[in-house]
Amino acid sequence: MITTVNFSQTVKRITDFYQLKKWPEYQHYRQYHFSKSG
Repeated sequence: MITTVNFSQTVKRITDFYQLKKWPEYQHYRQYHFSKSG
């Protein structure tokens, strides 16, 4: 059984990892999108 605390910690860890991994791509996409939209 997964407790709420363990679950939230796991989600936070996965979310932090995902954001760290995707942040450069997100920044690049955002700059590209804004430059394309003028």
